[in-house]
Amino acid sequence: MKSMQSTPKGINTSIARMICWALAGLLVTCVVCVSAEARSLVYVVNGGSNSVSVINTAHNTVVATIPVGSGPSDVAVTPDGSRAYVAAAAGNSVSVINTVTNIVIATIPITLAAGVAITPDGTRAYVTSRNIDLISVIDTSSNTVTATIAEPAGSLPFFLAITPDGSRAYVVNNSAPGSVSVIDTDPSSATYNTIIATVPAGVFPGGVAITPDGTRAYVSNGLSADVFVIDTATNNVIASIPIGAGTGLVAINPRGTRAYVGAFGSNFVAVIDTATNTVVKTVTVGSVVTGVGVTPNGRHVYVASVSPSGIVSVINAHTNVVVATIPVGNGPLGLAVGRPHTEGK
Repeated sequence: MKSMQSTPKGINTSIARMICWALAGLLVTCVVCVSAEARSLVYVVNGGSNSVSVINTAHNTVVATIPVGSGPSDVAVTPDGSRAYVAAAAGNSVSVINTVTNIVIATIPITLAAGVAITPDGTRAYVTSRNIDLISVIDTSSNTVTATIAEPAGSLPFFLAITPDGSRAYVVNNSAPGSVSVIDTDPSSATYNTIIATVPAGVFPGGVAITPDGTRAYVSNGLSADVFVIDTATNNVIASIPIGAGTGLVAINPRGTRAYVGAFGSNFVAVIDTATNTVVKTVTVGSVVTGVGVTPNGRHVYVASVSPSGIVSVINAHTNVVVATIPVGNGPLGLAVGRPHTEGK
């Protein structure tokens, strides 16, 4: 006689199938998360060592150190991960790195090259020359300068970011008081490669990052110890967020929910909730915080610090706890997160 608590065979089979499907889905999710992390590389510019350290985020170790031009300050990686462009002011150049071989394959002469950003389609790199108030446009297919954009005298253009749709570049002018120049980067526009707006900023602004939906630009104001939020539709400042120390560079996570701001004048990273534009956490790292970057899956934040002796701290973005510290070269400045590229694919 069957127990009253027994379950029909068909239902047992259905439940078993549901469990299998759930476990399979969980496995796929885990594989995707791990794979996304494993595909990430962090490129750290070492200003005092004239080199770039390459960190594999799968095991948080430096897998290559690449010599570049003298006094490098910033780096940007092409969307396909195949090339890294490194601006070096003292070397008056931009070094182009093949990320498969980790070898410099081209050197582009640009006087006092300081900051660099690449368009979302990978066809152009915009490079600032801080002390001569100039922005150069590089055609990445030929690695030649095809245009220059003059800034007003004394602007001191430095770091910059390009909107996700590729239509605008926001260039931080590192003066006192500072500003942000908005450049039309849409090749089909009548005002292509011209400054179409200037937004007031704080004292010696440094970094800028744009949300994934392109609606906001976050600008760190170095000596003002705050961050301005710009509405990119109107190019008006809509919020000012106090940080509590001199600010450096900025990064935003892939979901656009958090902005990470390095405290150049201290030893922490401020975590901003972009929904409320308030600091929700500070994370202690090394001293004199410079470059900041977030992995493509948003799980980790990589933060460069000048002291002690050049390090990169790895922050778990969920817990806001430092989970690893990686030695790099002297005087690390800008950094960029990219994915490995396989030649021919």
